[in-house]
Amino acid sequence: MTTYSVPLTYSRAIQLQVTLDGANYQAVIGWNQFGQRSYITINDLYGNRVLTLPLIGSSKSTVYSYTISDPSGVQAAKTATLATNTPINIVGGYFSTSTMYFYPSDQTLVVTP
Repeated sequence: MTTYSVPLTYSRAIQLQVTLDGANYQAVIGWNQFGQRSYITINDLYGNRVLTLPLIGSSKSTVYSYTISDPSGVQAAKTATLATNTPINIVGGYFSTSTMYFYPSDQTLVVTP
């Protein structure tokens, strides 16, 4: 797993070297003024465009803790996950074994081989 930090604001396109399905690619993250959102473009090393997609964000699971009491009045702290979110694989359908997730909460792009 490789993580990249994506700045919240940037004036120039961000260029990253990523490995997807064992091959190296150039990823470019840029702002689209008309769409008012960031897009990611993945090119092969010869400059041929493989895909351009919106940089869709995934949310992380939220864990809430609560306290319960048993009938004898003894309190025990219990932790439960009330919601489990499935991350959105940005490159799903384009690459067979690699995944790419963007988490806007901490501006992190995660690539797994």
